[in-house]
Amino acid sequence: MTEEIMITYPQQWEDEYRKTRFVALWRHEYPGMFADHRGSANPGTLDLFPQYALMFLLRRDQNIHSLTWYKLGGRKDMSKVPEKIRKRWNTISEHMGRSTFTKLQAALRKAGFREFKGEPDLFCWHPQTGNWFFAEAKGKDNVTDSERDWCQIYRDTLGDEIDIRVYRLRPER
Repeated sequence: MTEEIMITYPQQWEDEYRKTRFVALWRHEYPGMFADHRGSANPGTLDLFPQYALMFLLRRDQNIHSLTWYKLGGRKDMSKVPEKIRKRWNTISEHMGRSTFTKLQAALRKAGFREFKGEPDLFCWHPQTGNWFFAEAKGKDNVTDSERDWCQIYRDTLGDEIDIRVYRLRPER
């Protein structure tokens, strides 16, 4: 993976997230972006906080759009793929191109990746430039072996110039 990009957020977001499982400002500013996300699966923790905070910060500060929970290595049988995942796949394939999407998805399936295993937290794109990339959001945790393996398949399939970013999120001091 690549060198980490440091990004900060207001400390009070952590407290609000722990108490309510989300940060109200994120939904207020970008209601459509967070419409189908419930936030923390474990109330009182910051589990999922980095990826949601990164989604918000990239959009607010750089107009980079993103989506998460896309299960790129998911089922081949489209009749069993939920509609919201199909919509995410369509968005990704629109930005990276259908042939690139198909090639990557086939390689991930062949390597045994299913559901969310190892996939980066976000698929990101800039609507004006057309540039796209995958982003991994890290708080106190580190890149896992399955995340490294996913990225290696990605690079082996699409080439070394492919953009995968690792963001380290920290509270402002």
